[in-house]
Amino acid sequence: MQELDDAFDLFDKGEFQQAEKIYLSCLNSIPDKTSTSYKAALNGLGYVKSFQGQFGKATAYYQELLEISKKQFNLKEEAMALHQLGMVERMAGNYQRALDFFTSESEIWTRHFPDFYVGFAANFYERGSIAIKEKKYTEATVLLNQSLEYAVLSKSLVAQGCAYRGMGELGVATSKFDEAKNAFHKAISVFKEAEDRIAVEEIQSLLELHGDTVSKEGQA
Repeated sequence: MQELDDAFDLFDKGEFQQAEKIYLSCLNSIPDKTSTSYKAALNGLGYVKSFQGQFGKATAYYQELLEISKKQFNLKEEAMALHQLGMVERMAGNYQRALDFFTSESEIWTRHFPDFYVGFAANFYERGSIAIKEKKYTEATVLLNQSLEYAVLSKSLVAQGCAYRGMGELGVATSKFDEAKNAFHKAISVFKEAEDRIAVEEIQSLLELHGDTVSKEGQA
């Protein structure tokens, strides 16, 4: 549906309210509540609500996606819905709940889709991000390295960018600012190649935020 493409473009530009209006219109106009278009609208609304900080509503949309995938016996989409639910909980700061979702997701990839490298890359990235928040830096290092390995295997530029971003955040958290700077620049490079404008801007903001410490470390 062209409307879904339009909504995604608006979301990509940060125009969340306009994107939400289109997604809701699509949701209400699609008769088949298990169709690909309906699920895409649910996913889009989940993203919008996540970035608006309305985590309860985001969870409701992703829970509906999860139920649809289970009814359709679609394990891959079930794992993806679990990942999205974990992402929402991670953004909300509910780390144990997030890890429960990511563990369930990982079990599906391992048992049924061992070659779905991008799924593993995203899963390890999220778990690595939580480990940083919980100051489990050794664990975070292992998880983010695994994320990058799978991202390279998947040939997904976005997945590679996420792994490098995580490594940059780990470098900042552990006061290894030179390593952080290098990782952030690698993330920017691959996100630019992937034409992910929002991700590039976010990482440039992180570099600016930690610019003084990064520069001092680089001169040491």
